[in-house]
Amino acid sequence: MHHATSTVSAVFDEHERLGAWLETITGMEGVSVQQLDWSLTESSRMAAETEALGAAVSDARRRAEAIASALGLLSLRTIAVSDPGLLSDSVGATIAASDVALPRMMKASAPASAEGIVLEPAELEIVILVHARFVAE
Repeated sequence: MHHATSTVSAVFDEHERLGAWLETITGMEGVSVQQLDWSLTESSRMAAETEALGAAVSDARRRAEAIASALGLLSLRTIAVSDPGLLSDSVGATIAASDVALPRMMKASAPASAEGIVLEPAELEIVILVHARFVAE
């Protein structure tokens, strides 16, 4: 008896086409799929990160405005916005980053159905952290 394993890398731009391909190859005797990885194209990833970054900066400003308002301050001016860990405190030490802004990649289940393998990617979640400084008066 002989056993063999092989690693195959294929790129699909539609999860429906991937499902059809998986149905074909897993229908072959002795063929099984051990792992399936999802990733975004570079342009899709950059677009999603840009949108999330804009939302993170807007959220930082909204939160700073709420704090300033609670203190009775009316004017808020942004003095610095950066990725985590790039701002220095008042004595020159670097502020530590607690997390890195990375996309959380898609996951999928592959339930069998009368239509064959149906892949349903989970919703994409991109987490972006920013450090921001404001002056309120």
